[in-house]
Amino acid sequence: AANGIAKEITVTVTIPKTHVTGIIFTPALSATPLPLSTGATYQLTAKAVPENATDKRLFFTSSSKDIASVSDTGLITAHSAGSAKITITAADGIAEEITVTVTTVEVPVTSIVIEPAEDPLSLIKGAEHQLTAKALPDTATNKQLTYTSSNSNIVSVDAKGLVRAKETGKTQITITNNANNIKK
Repeated sequence: AANGIAKEITVTVTIPKTHVTGIIFTPALSATPLPLSTGATYQLTAKAVPENATDKRLFFTSSSKDIASVSDTGLITAHSAGSAKITITAADGIAEEITVTVTTVEVPVTSIVIEPAEDPLSLIKGAEHQLTAKALPDTATNKQLTYTSSNSNIVSVDAKGLVRAKETGKTQITITNNANNIKK
């Protein structure tokens, strides 16, 4: 400037923001809806596209955390039977949604125990005795037990294991888990 007066300004040049246009799964999902069994996990491998997007952060949420939860890194954990929607949202608001269907894993009964162990059981005619039987493992899906007497004229047993001595003699009580054909 001829008179010595000048003004400086700072100029900032930025790269134009590249918006996320989609979310892809690499590898692609194995099935839709995604089937999982209770207790199972599945790692989502999602990424924002295009590759040069300015903000490629992804956020994961579950519609039913009691059925299937999802971590900040996309690890899905199946908790109980049912369906949940997992939503993956990019910082720009683009979202993808997948459905997770959780089923219960059948855990079979492997043994039946009587607590305390009462074999043989001796009763006086007219007496009653409550059997305490338990299906194992504790995590078995169907632990229902049925009780039968090989001779109900001597000893009867009800659905809850209450034994009644009717006559003198010997008989066998069978405790069965019908779901897995386990007997004691």
